[in-house]
Amino acid sequence: MFFEVKNTLLHCKQLNKKTMSNIKHVHDVLFLFQEVGGFENEDSLLKALQERFGDDVQFTSCSNKIFGLDGVVKFLAKRRKIVQNPDGSFSLHPAMTMCDGHHNHHHHYHHH
Repeated sequence: MFFEVKNTLLHCKQLNKKTMSNIKHVHDVLFLFQEVGGFENEDSLLKALQERFGDDVQFTSCSNKIFGLDGVVKFLAKRRKIVQNPDGSFSLHPAMTMCDGHHNHHHHYHHH
């Protein structure tokens, strides 16, 4: 039965973005910044996030909030983890620190 309706399910995929199956931590975005150094503008940042994590990705924070691609950029900027420079480029905030001693490829979900 499932295979008969598979094509229909593919068409519904766009409507089904809240499935919570592709969840990353916001720190994964910061690790990407550490790898590449920064991004020319918001479009290039969002494109890099899509390529790295997939367009259905959602990010969770240490306080268990959930963000889509746009939301995670705004959240990290608001929390002073990343900064948008006067030329429109994005980089890690100079004073940025990971909370709770997070390190690349080693993080857990925390409650603050």
